[in-house]
Amino acid sequence: METELNKLIDICHDNLKRTRVAKEYVLGERNLSKDAVLRNRIGFFPRNIGKLTDHVSAEWLKLSGLMDYDGSSQYSNYYSIIFPIYDDYGEAIAISARTMLSTEEREVLGIPKYKNSKFSKAQNLFGLHLAKESILREQQVFVVEGNLDQISMFDAGITNTVACCGTGFSRQHLIKLARYTDKVTVMLDNDEAGRNSSEGIYNKNLSCGVNFRFVKLPDEYHDAGEYFLDNGKTMRDFRKDLTEVTFNGDWV
Repeated sequence: METELNKLIDICHDNLKRTRVAKEYVLGERNLSKDAVLRNRIGFFPRNIGKLTDHVSAEWLKLSGLMDYDGSSQYSNYYSIIFPIYDDYGEAIAISARTMLSTEEREVLGIPKYKNSKFSKAQNLFGLHLAKESILREQQVFVVEGNLDQISMFDAGITNTVACCGTGFSRQHLIKLARYTDKVTVMLDNDEAGRNSSEGIYNKNLSCGVNFRFVKLPDEYHDAGEYFLDNGKTMRDFRKDLTEVTFNGDWV
């Protein structure tokens, strides 16, 4: 039986195919492949929330945090690029949405880059359902922050990659990954929040039985998504450009 969430994902995915500005952003500005769009069912949230409720239950949209009780939606207004979130078995459980607004525009409005429907970040890792076979084969996993980081890495052939949908890496995340490998390479964003979170992960997991490695990209790149926007960057370049991080008081 089709769920309201699956109906919404299908509508958003079809909507992206028909919306020029969304295709230009995803395929052009973000340089994702068509395969990545299809593989991840990336979509474009409808601008007309009233028309959407002809196909998806308004009550469900409200309970999921996708529609306000006055009938408006921040997803229609700001958070239009949709990334479905799947559990380990490939069942849709939520959506994560990204704004197309610039950093300056977001700062004026006072809104974050991403907004999610209701789900437990601490219990789920973005892309694990696609990456788990590769993780088993490689016996290593890369952990990055954002959905686009994971998708860009996967697109570049680094398919043993998951994202924690932010800087938080929980005990439940560790338990999930330990089913597949005991080697975890953490590469969070090149900013203060990413550095602090990496150090926190290091301190919390010193004696957990999993081998953690911490790496970073060159300073001119904020994250993996930005790195692979640099035309011509390959998996070989990526592995060559990584720098090992140690926590002896310095981020080196």
